Amino acid sequence: MPLRTLMHKLATYGVQPRGRRDETAPALLPVEDEHHSFKVAVQRFEANLILETLQTTGWNKAATARQLGMALSTLTKKIRLYELGD
Repeated sequence: MPLRTLMHKLATYGVQPRGRRDETAPALLPVEDEHHSFKVAVQRFEANLILETLQTTGWNKAATARQLGMALSTLTKKIRLYELGD
């Protein structure tokens, strides 16, 4: 995935690279839900990124794996794990 695309996706979640600050980025709120954790947030981000890339490639798993820089077998496991499709 091109760096610009990744930076755009991260920016939609309010993540900015070091040295840059976007004044329009939403303020981070304290986590009040005890079930919400960094791990859960990362998993949601990963699942959304995989789903978005699958949709972009017309559900072509090989192309999706290539764009995300992971092995096809890893992508298949993550699709099952996150219940994204077949």
